[in-house]
Amino acid sequence: MKIILLGLNHDVQWRDPSGHLRQILADQINSSVDLIAEEAAGLPTTVAQRLACKLDKPWIDIDLSKADRKLAGIDDALTYRQTHPIDPYENVGSCCLYLPHEDGVREEAWLSRILNQRASVVLCLFGFMHVDPFTRKLEKKGCSVERLKLTELSWFQDLYGTYTIVEKSGQRWCEMRRQ
Repeated sequence: MKIILLGLNHDVQWRDPSGHLRQILADQINSSVDLIAEEAAGLPTTVAQRLACKLDKPWIDIDLSKADRKLAGIDDALTYRQTHPIDPYENVGSCCLYLPHEDGVREEAWLSRILNQRASVVLCLFGFMHVDPFTRKLEKKGCSVERLKLTELSWFQDLYGTYTIVEKSGQRWCEMRRQ
């Protein structure tokens, strides 16, 4: 199974103010994608979901519902995930902490839900901070992985700033810096 990964900001996932995401998704879906899988629990209808419906392609939400998170014992940690400003004195952006156990449980569920589908090529959309750990999980299961680097595109950076993964002192977080 080939998985095309698209790590992004959840805001663009459902709003797409510039229309660029929709075009990228349409190009991928029209070329080879059998299934669109998306971390979308709690989001309004997403750009990918609307496009999948229009193009008559299967779409699934791979994320755990709030009830599933509670059953797994990870909801409180995810609800109160640590976020803070990059610099407390200047408004330059924020950091969001990756939770290895809780996010790992979610990623394992995503993996299971994708592998249970009958698809050769899957386009998978989810939060940027999951790209590296989820890639490792997919490759460990024998999937071929391709990454679309949306966060490096100028239109994305103009709208949302630069996204960087930082690993330090045994912790991992995503820094979202405004331009």
